[in-house]
Amino acid sequence: MILFPGRHHLLTRFQAAYLRRLATAEEPIVWAVTSANHQNTKRNPVPFDRRQAAIERFSVVEGLRSLVVAVFDTAPTARFADVTLKTVEATIGRRPEPASCVVACSTPEVAAMYEALGFRIAGVELDAVPSAAERPWDVLLRLAAGDPSWRDLAHPATVDVYERYGLDELVRTVVNDPVVGDEGGLTTTRDYHTYAEAFEASAARKWEAARTHVRPGRIVDIGCGAGAVLALADAEPALRESDLIGVEVARHLFEECVHRKAQGGFANPNVYFYCRNVLGGAVFAPRSIDTTLTFALTHEIWSYGTGLASVRRFAEAMGFLEKTDRIDSGIIAWFAEVKRMGPQPPSGEAQRRLAALVTRLRQLTELRTAQNNQRRLVTDPTALGSFAELLSLVARQIKAIAEEIGKLIAADPLLAKARPRVARDQGGCRSHRGPPDGRVARDRHSRRQGRRQARRPCPAGPRQRQAQRQPPSPRRA
Repeated sequence: MILFPGRHHLLTRFQAAYLRRLATAEEPIVWAVTSANHQNTKRNPVPFDRRQAAIERFSVVEGLRSLVVAVFDTAPTARFADVTLKTVEATIGRRPEPASCVVACSTPEVAAMYEALGFRIAGVELDAVPSAAERPWDVLLRLAAGDPSWRDLAHPATVDVYERYGLDELVRTVVNDPVVGDEGGLTTTRDYHTYAEAFEASAARKWEAARTHVRPGRIVDIGCGAGAVLALADAEPALRESDLIGVEVARHLFEECVHRKAQGGFANPNVYFYCRNVLGGAVFAPRSIDTTLTFALTHEIWSYGTGLASVRRFAEAMGFLEKTDRIDSGIIAWFAEVKRMGPQPPSGEAQRRLAALVTRLRQLTELRTAQNNQRRLVTDPTALGSFAELLSLVARQIKAIAEEIGKLIAADPLLAKARPRVARDQGGCRSHRGPPDGRVARDRHSRRQGRRQARRPCPAGPRQRQAQRQPPSPRRA
């Protein structure tokens, strides 16, 4: 038996030739497809069923006997190999054993886990002459970058499945999405379980505010969360012949929608869900939707897109839009009015570079603080020397980045104009404007003198009275 673990989003010609040499005519190849429950994410753009279709076609073309096993995504663990072996056993009824199984794997960290369990390792791309074989993921990144050479490296089975199901365009869209992260979320810190509960709690209020505006036909809820609002729309007798469509960008919430539908949460058979980012372009044909609903969405479009341009592009992509999140849009307009925001040119290369350097400076500063704190806990000379070497490197980098930030600020007309005011504020002046005749300074000095006298329980002596008559020092003032 040959165990071939991996995500297998794309199969290559090199893999075909390698497996033909490695496997005997009757020896089965078990394809353990990891992250099988993920799709439409940067790390896992292709759904499992399409990956399986390509593997089956690949096996027929190359004359290989294959078994495909879906392995769900797991949190990083040192027992990942053991989890995969148990999943294979549960699926095909027998567990791969080191004595009769070879593990084909080109990821050194994963191969080491199987090797520790006693398996022999076939390195696939690692066994090739350096630079002679690209890993499948590198070929997929060629596709995402628009490099046509990916077709020459990919196996014809993959090319065929990609063309028939439009997966090449899906990969380009998902991998190049500037908003969605590697795991299909807007951020890595969101608790989507809490989000889903909040959506459920507020669904009735949102639907009550929108239901009188909804026209039967094709009804789309953009940013549908876990599908709670569409479930209420499903209960409306007037909409029983309508198509109810949910669009959600976050993989975690999209999976909740699919689960709700699978569990019989909708009586209407015409309920569909899409895992899409509406900022990437139109999801539906222009003017093909009768009613589009959005709830608490404008601030997300504004934050993760390009401001007003993203909001306008979103409305144009929908073709027809009835907005109900008036509060969000009102807050954005109010914010712009209070800040007296005028038209601003798009961020240039210098501003993007400045943002990157400021972020890196903050990271280095935090690192220096952490290392200084940890250094106080050790006394070993070798460990102290290691701290000193690292802190010296961090100090040099902080100095170099700070100097570069200063140059970028000096070269930016807007930031350079603000520098004198910042310098005055740092030099002791207040950022707010006080009376020009110095009343603020005199009043502050009087209050300090009053507090000093209140703290003195006995009458002041001659020297103290003389000290009181002296004006305060400039530094104290």
